[in-house]
Amino acid sequence: MDTKETNKRRTARFMAAVLAAVMAVTMTAVSAGPAWAADSKKAAKSSELAKMDIGASTSSTAAVSTYQTNLKEPEVSAEGAIVFCPETGEVLYGKNIDEKLDPLSTTKVMTVYLVMKQIEKGKLKLDDMVTVTKEDTQVPESKLYLEEGEKISVRSLIYGAMLYSGNDAAAALGSKVAGNKAAFAKLMNSEAAKLGCMNTTFKNANGLIVKGLKTTPRDMALIARACFSYEFVQKVCQTKKYKIPPTNKYDHFIQVELTNPFFSKQGNLKKPYEKYNIVAGKTGTWDIGNASLLEMAEYKNKHIITVVMNDLLDQRYPDSVTLIEYGRKVLDAKAKAEADASKSVQTESGSYPSFIADSKAAKRLVKWANRLSENSTAAIRIAEYGTDGDVLLKWSKVSGARGYKIFRSEGGAYKLIDTIKSGSNTEYVDRTVKKDHIYHYYVRGTGRGGGLILDN
Repeated sequence: MDTKETNKRRTARFMAAVLAAVMAVTMTAVSAGPAWAADSKKAAKSSELAKMDIGASTSSTAAVSTYQTNLKEPEVSAEGAIVFCPETGEVLYGKNIDEKLDPLSTTKVMTVYLVMKQIEKGKLKLDDMVTVTKEDTQVPESKLYLEEGEKISVRSLIYGAMLYSGNDAAAALGSKVAGNKAAFAKLMNSEAAKLGCMNTTFKNANGLIVKGLKTTPRDMALIARACFSYEFVQKVCQTKKYKIPPTNKYDHFIQVELTNPFFSKQGNLKKPYEKYNIVAGKTGTWDIGNASLLEMAEYKNKHIITVVMNDLLDQRYPDSVTLIEYGRKVLDAKAKAEADASKSVQTESGSYPSFIADSKAAKRLVKWANRLSENSTAAIRIAEYGTDGDVLLKWSKVSGARGYKIFRSEGGAYKLIDTIKSGSNTEYVDRTVKKDHIYHYYVRGTGRGGGLILDN
């Protein structure tokens, strides 16, 4: 065989090897866990509306710690309560966390969240004017006494709803977003479900008690995580007094004051919000025997969300303090226990030669595979370690999924641990976990043959 023919065969074999490697890169992208998934987070357009990184309402991956603390659980008078870490999605303490209770004016947190979403999408601006409808005014106190036909800014209505807890202000915001009370309630329920709320039904924008309006401490914690992630909302929640400018109906300023007890003197403590590093919060009051309080505090680069519902009016503040202090102790105990165990998850693309992995063909194929991977990735809503020693996962249904694959990492690469053959099943219990571990989970919807869900 001459030298020329030998070189041709060598070249052919080399190109075949390159093609095989490129396909291997692509198949790795198709079959792997989240290592190949692109980060689709978008930065907020306005610094005033920027969102803090305090944990998403749902996530493509979830970390679960099976470390147990020996701390004595707190005692609170509230019928329902929760201590929740938004970064990890962990329930650090719970009391009747899935019991349906009256949200009262903490409902306004959901209302403001929907307004902020509209602003973030560019469909609304803080300085847009809202024309108050007759329906908006037909609410009991507390309220700003808005009049039909009054023109007031979205910004002023948010301050009026969050500081003074104005029922008419919240109603006007709902009307601005959806047109009327019924349409806004429908939107509230739809968006609450997207946040992972499983036991919530809203009927109005302000939380006035009506038949069927219920939520739970767990669901309110998820709503708080979403709403309080906006810097503007945090700014509002930390404002003690705000002057609403004159309108076409009033020629003078209206001053509204914050109702959050953490921003007023409590006993010998002049500034509780500083001691507990309160970032945002909202009160809910019906009477002395039915009150609620929602707070988010920052602690050592994490956040602690506390919710008390159906509490005594004079106990909601001390109960919240008790929960915040307990949350701090739990986070400290977990950090200490996990210091040596926590390992970074493997995200390397593999050991392929750079001239292959970086080739145009490989990049195009990997880009295509990443897109399919994103379309197939399930948004995990709940990932928690239960008292029975199992890990419960719940996720949002993936469009077109015929089943799901459950991946788990213990600090290294993700490994397939189970397969679900039903596209309608959106929860899984991992009974193979051990105590004193950190597990990372990833759930992927599967298409025909168990592969990724192809583009339509």
